[in-house]
Amino acid sequence: MKNQYFGDINDYKKYGLIRQLDLKTIICWMLTPNNDNNDGGQIKYLDKPYQWAKYDKFLFQYLEKHKRNISDKQYRSVSIIQNRDIIPKCEFFNEIICDDGELRNQYFKKLFNIANDADLIFFDPDIGLEALVKCGNRRSSQYLYWNEVKTAYDKGFSVLIYQHRHRSKTVENMAEYSRVEALKLFRVTNIFIYKTPSVLFLLIARDEHRKSIIQANKRIKQAWGNILAIH
Repeated sequence: MKNQYFGDINDYKKYGLIRQLDLKTIICWMLTPNNDNNDGGQIKYLDKPYQWAKYDKFLFQYLEKHKRNISDKQYRSVSIIQNRDIIPKCEFFNEIICDDGELRNQYFKKLFNIANDADLIFFDPDIGLEALVKCGNRRSSQYLYWNEVKTAYDKGFSVLIYQHRHRSKTVENMAEYSRVEALKLFRVTNIFIYKTPSVLFLLIARDEHRKSIIQANKRIKQAWGNILAIH
């Protein structure tokens, strides 16, 4: 996640999803420094309340109120959403993640130490799950690695992961890949995928959270319909 991405259309869906899941959550932003690209520019939805507010009116109005800051790269920041009135039951891990492998290990140790009694960790990498970049190499900070997912799960957390569509793959292909890899690694049936046109969210749930998540999925389907399609 970069601060320059905050508040775009995928963020609206992201926070809407977390609000509906209603679990004690720690958001691991996996923050990386801003750059000069134009990613995160999809904010025109904030000018269309007639189209978008209906999915989560409270959240939409909050983001709309901050539209000026969201439109200005200088002030755009995840700190805007770090309000427990907006995302209840949520704590935030704001440290910058870097490419260095040893510093990365320290980063995750600190995360797990402060996660305390959270039910769910939401990982928000720039791109998503590991691709062809080896952990510790240049640009590895943009990815989450399966061994890190496994560590979080084994420590007692359900895990939600942001996954941006690869240019060479459809969301459907990414969803299938993610499900197959998760099944191989975790050997569980509690795998839920929330699809949008350009990103997906992979949820690997522990058994003790399954009932709560199934109830949440009913709310998500009712509120968001195919905007957050559940598979």
